Amino acid sequence: MTTRRISQQRRLTAVGGLVVVLVGLLLVKLVNLQIVGPDRYLSQGRSERERTLTLTAPRGTISDRNGEVLAESVPSRLIAVDPTLVKNADDQATQMGAILGVDRSKLLEGLERPDTHYAVLARQVDPEVADRLAGHHFDGVQISPDLERISTSADLAVSVTGRMDRFATDALGGIEQKFDAQLRPRTGETTVERGQGGATIPGSEHVLQSAQRGSDITLTIDRSLQYLAEQAASRQVDAVGAKGATVIIGRPQTGEILAMGTVLAGPDGAHSANFNLATQPYEPGSVMKVVTMAGAFDQGLVTPDTQLVVPDHIKMYDRQVRDHSPHKAEPMTVSDILAHSSNVGTILVAERLGQANILDYLHRFGFGQSSALGLPKEQPGLVKTKWSGTDIMSIPIGQSVTVTPLQMWSTYNTVANGGMYVPPRLVKDIVDAQGHHTTPDVPAPHRVISPEAAAQATQSLEKVIEEGTGQQLGIPGMHIAAKTGTAYKVVNGTYGTEGRHTYDASFVGFFPASNPQISIMVMVDEPKFGQHFGAVAAGPVFDEMARETMRRYAIVGDDPASDPLASLAGGKPVRSDAARPPVTVPPSTTTTTSIASTSTTTAPTKTSATSTTTTAVKPSASTKPKPTTTTTTTVKAPPAVKPKS
Repeated sequence: MTTRRISQQRRLTAVGGLVVVLVGLLLVKLVNLQIVGPDRYLSQGRSERERTLTLTAPRGTISDRNGEVLAESVPSRLIAVDPTLVKNADDQATQMGAILGVDRSKLLEGLERPDTHYAVLARQVDPEVADRLAGHHFDGVQISPDLERISTSADLAVSVTGRMDRFATDALGGIEQKFDAQLRPRTGETTVERGQGGATIPGSEHVLQSAQRGSDITLTIDRSLQYLAEQAASRQVDAVGAKGATVIIGRPQTGEILAMGTVLAGPDGAHSANFNLATQPYEPGSVMKVVTMAGAFDQGLVTPDTQLVVPDHIKMYDRQVRDHSPHKAEPMTVSDILAHSSNVGTILVAERLGQANILDYLHRFGFGQSSALGLPKEQPGLVKTKWSGTDIMSIPIGQSVTVTPLQMWSTYNTVANGGMYVPPRLVKDIVDAQGHHTTPDVPAPHRVISPEAAAQATQSLEKVIEEGTGQQLGIPGMHIAAKTGTAYKVVNGTYGTEGRHTYDASFVGFFPASNPQISIMVMVDEPKFGQHFGAVAAGPVFDEMARETMRRYAIVGDDPASDPLASLAGGKPVRSDAARPPVTVPPSTTTTTSIASTSTTTAPTKTSATSTTTTAVKPSASTKPKPTTTTTTTVKAPPAVKPKS
């Protein structure tokens, strides 16, 4: 009996001791949890619930000089899923595909993706579509804000603005690429906690770093004028069966570009192009003759009234250059040589000026170097530093040298500015998210020729319109200084053979001649033979845009006795609106990978360019041009007979 009692007491003592040990362990655990290391366990719990998300803000807008948006980011939605929460992937893929308009197999791939809690199913989804999707409460679906980059006026000015890739990540050319660092927003970070089923716990968001929108950029472009220029160029490309065309319109005194457009031929007619022909090299032909004449005026070697006896051809070594039409040797003034685009007369002036001086003036005018615009893929052109014996016959008349239409536009601006080269400008203002304004640095203007030489060149260029190769394009009451150009185009390293040449046609000039306010450069690539001359192929676009800019900007002519505006269609002059600074909205914080957000955001209203157009004078339509061929800069000597400008 005593032995049994002792045994029971031992068992009770053992059990009591075990209880004491367990209680002690629990106390130690509680002390560890609440006193010694609570932060560690709280952190571990949060890590299982929390998720770090990326915050984004809109990319900066690109606007025209009047604040009209050309490119902007608009709200859309990103659709993602946590595959571990999906119960019936096959059925869900079918239903979601019908709402999103996305291939079922693509959705199924994401819904069944193993070893992940996050798979993107669709991007840049319309907010209304995303709202319909949210109403079905699909398993594991996460809807978050996304952004889409759009051009507000279809492809208008896209050769200038450039594009973004499909998901607005990488810039592809133009202003988008050139100023990507300024336009690109700064990302931020936030954390959220997830409850049962993956839903975000309300009030759990904690912003670690706010996102900041990109800077807004205002261009010097006038959107309405850009539209009219591209439309006029498109009609002319179709009319003369050309491969494409480019138009540059601007203010010579400031270098501001009001319109810069490229159009290319297509099966359904010419259309705006991503490719910027204005910054690509071509052989300019007779529009280059102004450099030789301006240099000779600047050196005091000739005046506009200097007479030279000009034969219809000139031979040097084994090369011969002719004027377009046969004629007896006859006295011609330097102005007449430029007005009637005499190749031989220009070469005679070039021989007086000399190779070294010609090369110097080419560099002074900016040839052989990229412009201050610095646009992606802009080419410097090719100016030979070592000449062959016959280059004195070809380079002064615009062959065996490559330039860009932008460089040629700047050259005529230099003449218009009294001999001062003013760098071209395309960006008017940059405004960051804090409202700070900056303007890109541009080189200072520099003198190329004397004011007297510029006045003499202007006088000679006026004669082109008064009685020369561009006389059919005059505007009563407005004195225009301009030049036509027609050049053989290099194809596979040669100019081709007689009867099988291809051409580039140009028309460039400024007005009013006495006080230049507008300058226009038009280049038409490979117009059909018979309609390939500068005045025929490029002249009508120059004429139409000259009349339009006169009307829009109320430009008064040189002759006070007559009003050129009175003869223009469209009634009284319409002045353009003054430039307005871009409106920068306050910095916004947007999640691109958050969970279960289904709010709808209304996209900004898109605007379209509208304006009154005038009808260009065009030759009859023709067949479509040949496919594009690669142009090289190493060429054979020009053929004997040169095209007339």
